[in-house]
Order: sequence, then C-alpha cells, then structure tokens
Amino acid sequence: MNIYSNGLRDPWSSGGIVKTISDSILSVIIPEGAHHLDLRGANKLDPKSVVDARNVHRDNIQKWINKASLKTTSRSSVQVGKESESAIENVRIEILP
Repeated sequence: MNIYSNGLRDPWSSGGIVKTISDSILSVIIPEGAHHLDLRGANKLDPKSVVDARNVHRDNIQKWINKASLKTTSRSSVQVGKESESAIENVRIEILP
C-alpha cells in the first residue's frame, strides 16, 4: 500500500494525491496540517486532524509489520557480546529467511 498524506496548509498539497484512488493507494487529508507536521513528534497543541493522521500512519505501519511477520516462517538467532543485563553489551541478531 502507498500512503500519501497532505496537509492542506502546505503549499505543495495541491500537487499531491488528494483522494484515495484504489485499495493500494490511500490519501490522508489533514485540513490543519502543514509541511510534514504529521511526521513530527507529538505536541499538545497538535490539531485533531494531525493526531488522526498519525493514528492512520501508525495503524498502517502495524499492518505492514504484522503482514511481514506472517511471511516469516522460520527464524534463528544468535546472542553476541558479554553476559550482562546492559543492552549496550549485548546484541541479539535475528537471521530471517
């Protein structure tokens, strides 16, 4: 799926995809959004349309992760580093098929 988000306060939005064209091309319109506002960190002053757009993005990313996880049939992993509780000293490497 391709997702195109357009903040209508962004002067570039007029050149964007402003309606959902198919099941694989989703348009997210953000009336109070400016350039990349939906991709920035959350702020208590964010308009509702920006918060809603972030939720759409989060939900779709989760779907992609879930779909990719289903395709993974087997994994093997290797632990490297010193035996310690510290994440800095230990690294887990997963080898995907």
